[in-house]
Amino acid sequence: MDETRVAGSEIRLGFLVDGGADAGALPVLTEHLLGRPVQPEFVQARMRGCRQYVNDPKRYQGYVRSFQWRNVLGGLVIVDNERDPDCVEALRAITTTAGDAHAVVAVAVEMLEAWLISCPNAWRRVFGQPLPALAKEPEQYHHPKNEVVVPFLLRHTAHQWLNEELAFELAVEMEGEIETIKQHCPSFRQFDAALDVLRRQTK
Repeated sequence: MDETRVAGSEIRLGFLVDGGADAGALPVLTEHLLGRPVQPEFVQARMRGCRQYVNDPKRYQGYVRSFQWRNVLGGLVIVDNERDPDCVEALRAITTTAGDAHAVVAVAVEMLEAWLISCPNAWRRVFGQPLPALAKEPEQYHHPKNEVVVPFLLRHTAHQWLNEELAFELAVEMEGEIETIKQHCPSFRQFDAALDVLRRQTK
């Protein structure tokens, strides 16, 4: 194992992202799950979501291969589910491991914002106001960004969107509530399980 990818307790990981909120929250949530600090290397996709990745496999695989020359221990591909399990399986099938940098595909149902709204107290600590009580489980919203996040921000803040900085702050505040996220978000539990390949590499 290349020691530059695991320096002390820090793990160097790649993240394929298509939005600012993902870039802000994912490395922090990964730190909480792995129990180790993460040094992120971002690959910014110029395409969005599972379906576009599957429809343009060569371009998508180019993103995945870039994990290797970034000298990361593993690369994380987090996609919105889009309620299409066949698409997710097709994506996993075309995801290649670049060299010895394992590429891990995980799925946020319906999108990353569902994970973030599962901890109302984190919102209170960041914004001074908790999220209103959810009408249903976070992953049952078809568009949690528009249905929950944007109305809250417009009512209580000067922001219209959950940008990278705000998503980072929320993820930091969720450290003590990881079990709450797992309880309310099955896809977050699956994300945690997908990280086992990285846990085995760092033992």
